[in-house]
Amino acid sequence: GVPGLLLKDLNEEVHLAVLSCLRGFEAGASLAPVAPFMAKLLQPDGSLWRHFYSQEFGPIANADCGEACSAYRVLRSWELCKTVTWRRVPCQHRLGSREGSPGVFCYNGYLFVFGGWGHGPEQDLHAGCLNDTPFSLTQVRFSGNPPQRTYEGKITVLGEDEQNLGHRSSDASVRVAVTGGYLAGGYGRESDRFGIFEIRFPEGGAPEAAWVKIGDMPESRSNHSATFVPPRIAGLAYPKGYLLIFGGNTQGQASADVEILDLEGFTWSRPCIASDHQVGWPLPRNSHSATLLPQGSSSCPGPAILIVGGGNGDGTNGGPPRGGRDVRDGWWLTGLEQAEQLRWSHAADWLDQPSSMGHAGRGHVACRLGRTGTVLAFSGGSRPPDPHCVAFVNGRPHAVNVEDDSSKPVPRAFGGGCGLPDGTLLIYGGWHVTGRTFGDVWAAYAGDKPTDFVARLPEINERTYDDEEEDDDIDRRFLPLLARLGGSQVELRQLLGIMGGRPFVRLQGNGADSGDDSEGEEQEEEEDDEEEIELGEQNQVGQDTGDEREAPESDDDALEQAFAEGNGGLAQPFLNEEGADEDSED
Repeated sequence: GVPGLLLKDLNEEVHLAVLSCLRGFEAGASLAPVAPFMAKLLQPDGSLWRHFYSQEFGPIANADCGEACSAYRVLRSWELCKTVTWRRVPCQHRLGSREGSPGVFCYNGYLFVFGGWGHGPEQDLHAGCLNDTPFSLTQVRFSGNPPQRTYEGKITVLGEDEQNLGHRSSDASVRVAVTGGYLAGGYGRESDRFGIFEIRFPEGGAPEAAWVKIGDMPESRSNHSATFVPPRIAGLAYPKGYLLIFGGNTQGQASADVEILDLEGFTWSRPCIASDHQVGWPLPRNSHSATLLPQGSSSCPGPAILIVGGGNGDGTNGGPPRGGRDVRDGWWLTGLEQAEQLRWSHAADWLDQPSSMGHAGRGHVACRLGRTGTVLAFSGGSRPPDPHCVAFVNGRPHAVNVEDDSSKPVPRAFGGGCGLPDGTLLIYGGWHVTGRTFGDVWAAYAGDKPTDFVARLPEINERTYDDEEEDDDIDRRFLPLLARLGGSQVELRQLLGIMGGRPFVRLQGNGADSGDDSEGEEQEEEEDDEEEIELGEQNQVGQDTGDEREAPESDDDALEQAFAEGNGGLAQPFLNEEGADEDSED
């Protein structure tokens, strides 16, 4: 360099160029505390914040510099996802209680729920406008010839929805793929069929749906993942994008296969996938999640799919809900462009993580938080379902604290959920090891600022919902004991109701009130020795987890805290996850 020339002696254009090479939180936490002339350029009304936002989270439109800074702070808090807050969503619907992984997705300002297991495999579609208060779901009119009814199939939106919650377009339409699933109760007979229906949004009317395509899959499959890769990522070879299928149960056994459906000609192929031989390939699994991250992450740049958790229960060891073990690792699948250079790389494993952190076991719900590269997973797991959330930041798991611990959903697995464009995680339904299924709707947001959807929710009477959770607690404590006395699931639940002072009513849901073969009944018909094994496994889990220790703060965190205290809180949201990642791995 030039002798005696200091950085502060250079002009503002050079300073802006230097800062633009960094990420927003890096500039705010590292340079601003030691260089006051840089701090001036990082004020909330500075033009750099539009650049930082676009560089890290995608284009931002119709926002001045101050709004861009505020939006950046919010997305940064989602990206770190250190805390979540749950709110029960008052929702009128006629879905009842469902398990079997009903498809939950949003598009064009609407929330949709499709299928799952209610009174057997369901194939209905319900929709509600996310902007309406009170929120409600009503059944959508369907036309066309559908495939066979299944549950534990995968429901995938074949489109991208980056619109605000309040935005609705009357000329919009989207296609949705339904792949595989089980045809019979008790997790039997995987389906080898797929179907595609189209949702239209007529002006002034409710959404309508029609089946437009049914076809065969290369193999029968259930409890898999099905991820849409849009044309802008898939490349010229796939002008309408493609659907990537991974894992699931085929021919009664867990698999780790990958298949691709070209959405232009609806042809299937099985791609060749490379991997570093030192890390190998993912283990066979089902009931996992696979989330597309269009911009990847700092540890995996470029478009990638993050495969997380799941289990290996199949027809050889007791089925997806109870058999086998939960899988506690994550994998990146990269090279999505043209689907010709797909490659596996190991993201993380969490075999020895404390029980205070979620494990993203079988049947969890996972979604990307807004435009960030963070994936938030809720509950899932075998006996009993994991009650915690876990955030995958740069593909690595981090414990998430729950604010207002008195209000949160009961642990569950094999429910449905999705992320809204405003960063909200929504969940519906699910199953508990006691045999209970759920019909409630919950919303969660990361950080300390409620999302637009959560901010519009009306206040509710928590006492009613506390009573329901108390009922569930009674189920968990007494149902295994009463099961030894014999009798059906319905009779046992009625007895529990009388013990709790509730009126005798005919219970419905999960097919338990009929003589038909049902998923719920077959799951509950276990031998006494299996219950003893279950209690032993739970005790073993408690022994294996070790002490629940919080990772020490990194040097970067300490630097940012000092900067926040000395600079009016400017750097407060700009916590550096790289240091935390290194500490957590230690």
